[in-house]
Amino acid sequence: RVFDITKGEKFITLFLALYNIKTRSLQYVNCGHNPPLLFCPDEGVQLLQANIPGLGMIEKLPTFRLGSLNLLPGSIATTFTDGLIEIEDTKMEEYGTERLSALMLKFLDSPVAEINKQILNDVNAYREDSPYPDDIAILSCRFH
Repeated sequence: RVFDITKGEKFITLFLALYNIKTRSLQYVNCGHNPPLLFCPDEGVQLLQANIPGLGMIEKLPTFRLGSLNLLPGSIATTFTDGLIEIEDTKMEEYGTERLSALMLKFLDSPVAEINKQILNDVNAYREDSPYPDDIAILSCRFH
């Protein structure tokens, strides 16, 4: 429907996840969105990669399989918009996913609200006086 309306000139990225608290199973679909970061104790960091193009990028969505994994207690998922990792410093270097991952590892034991606050503080310090190129949104979730 998005493709029909925009004729492929605009699209929507989307990340949807369903978590089963009893089985600890996380199923997700990533429609061209920045891969969320998933931190699992004893497993480290992984990216929840896109498994389908953004909505409206192509006329007909291809067949795909849901991403699925089991989470250990204490796992943390952080989703974010591209405006976060594309912020540049005064040297025109992007903040990037690697810097975000390293920062997240420092605050794994903190409440998720504190993790998000630390991300925003670090991004603002990184960009100094550079303008925001895009909107920024962050959502973090801890799985108990």
